[in-house]
Amino acid sequence: MKAIILLTALTLSITASAQDKERDAIVQHYMSLSAQLKASTQSAIKSDGSFYYPHAGDKFPTFSDKDIDGNTWNSDSIRGRVAVFNLWYSGCRPCLAEMPILSEWKQQLPEVLYFSATFHDAATTKRITDNRQFNWIHLVEDKTMMPWIGSLGFPLTIVVDKQGIVRYAVHGTSEQKRAEILDAIKSALCLTLKNVE
Repeated sequence: MKAIILLTALTLSITASAQDKERDAIVQHYMSLSAQLKASTQSAIKSDGSFYYPHAGDKFPTFSDKDIDGNTWNSDSIRGRVAVFNLWYSGCRPCLAEMPILSEWKQQLPEVLYFSATFHDAATTKRITDNRQFNWIHLVEDKTMMPWIGSLGFPLTIVVDKQGIVRYAVHGTSEQKRAEILDAIKSALCLTLKNVE
């Protein structure tokens, strides 16, 4: 009987120890992520103390990120193409709810490059996007664009024309905002066609 009690106590101790290690690893990961985001956020603060937010007419800032498959995407990757960026994270319910709707845009206008960007790692991002049939190119562990959220909230969607100029940027989501984004994408495509003629 004593042997069973000792064995049970030892098993519980090992289990608790494993759970503690797992919990500590998770806490350490999020503390590291928090520090990285804080550092990158500092780089998004302008000299007057305000946050940088993309605005229509701005040149889209340079970026370099990996997607969930490990491919690198950067400013050169989008040169000469209309591109759309949607910044989100898992705690934003409106972000998650609109994912299937955003996927329809890729079917309607396949010549556009569509990117989602998040600070989550590849495994987390894949799980979330697969569950919602979100078919964009998913940039992960982003440190360049995430600070642009500032105090205005998720999601942030940005339309960039083939010259690398922001044509539209909006925080939040609604049916009306999505309609405006889609109009901006079509307008950027028309600009592209006019410049080719």
